[in-house]
Amino acid sequence: ATNSADAICTDSAAGATAFATGTKSNNRAIGVDRFGNDIENVTELLATKGYTNAIITTDEITGATPAAFYAHVKDRAMEMKILKQLEEEAPIEYFIASGQKNHPKYNKLKYSFTDWHLAQPKESAMSIRYFKNRMDLSAATTEMLAKLQNNNHAFFLLLEGANIDNSGHANRLAPMIEALYSFDLAVAQALQYAFL
Repeated sequence: ATNSADAICTDSAAGATAFATGTKSNNRAIGVDRFGNDIENVTELLATKGYTNAIITTDEITGATPAAFYAHVKDRAMEMKILKQLEEEAPIEYFIASGQKNHPKYNKLKYSFTDWHLAQPKESAMSIRYFKNRMDLSAATTEMLAKLQNNNHAFFLLLEGANIDNSGHANRLAPMIEALYSFDLAVAQALQYAFL
């Protein structure tokens, strides 16, 4: 079950940690058990078996859901620690996210952020495509699947349509429907890739 260990209503951090690790955690916690101990996530496990790991999210790279698949912190607000773990420890080869690449919190990252292509950074094994404007989730999925297919390795791909949740919280129906549609197209592309 994905419900949190310490509350009736589960938040994204605890829910995603349950998906990523198979272990319940407290609300706001990422990649740790209810006592704050680090727990192995699926990308760490698959990396030991030679898999390529990739993440696509319409959230920022430090969002609770994607972070649960590479970070270990007691609170989702610990963004700088999450970024440091992403940079130094995460077994993620490809990352597509949304946000502003020039935000001050990213200034210390070694990664090269690009807008429209997946470029291999010189100082890292990770490629990041960072959308500064509205992101088309289905287009990002097409691009990522092409990149992963050319990689010739078994792979794990996390796909998150964060704008569904964000629009729901904001009571904005039209953007939520648009985000649901885009997510549906992305899932269709993943299923088509898997079964064709």
